Amino acid sequence: KLRSLKGEALRQAFAMPLSYVSYNDVQRFLQRYNAWLFDPEHSERLDGLPRNNGAPGFIRLATESEWEYVARGGLPVLQKGAAFNERLPFPPGQLNDYAWHLGNAKHKVRPIGLRQPNPLGFHDLYGNVQEMTAGLFQPELWQGQPGGVPVRGASVSTTLADVRASNR
Repeated sequence: KLRSLKGEALRQAFAMPLSYVSYNDVQRFLQRYNAWLFDPEHSERLDGLPRNNGAPGFIRLATESEWEYVARGGLPVLQKGAAFNERLPFPPGQLNDYAWHLGNAKHKVRPIGLRQPNPLGFHDLYGNVQEMTAGLFQPELWQGQPGGVPVRGASVSTTLADVRASNR
């Protein structure tokens, strides 16, 4: 479908978050994208990747712990002395400024980046569509099916009271 779009229609399509994508499709995409990045005939593609001891990184899904650390605001929030045990890294009364949820989106997915970013500059971690993470689901207090794919965040169908950093 994207191949037939041009100009503004293509820009609008790329602004929308992906949803209803299978875990296998995501893994297949990541494998192909990493293969493209590491193509020996195009070493310049690695120039923008972070490095660890000189070795370039690669693209993967974040783990649940990594996702939650970023969603809560990471090191800047910790350095301010804020606690990671709060429901949100901003006052609950400002939730509409940061997230699309049932109360303001009414089940309709919105373009990425229309709400305020979190302290690390990431948009839409608390709403719009849930985010798939790496690893297998490990239930807490009867949540979900063990071994399934964990998703984090909230969506346009999540009630205001249920939007929180630890939402799974």
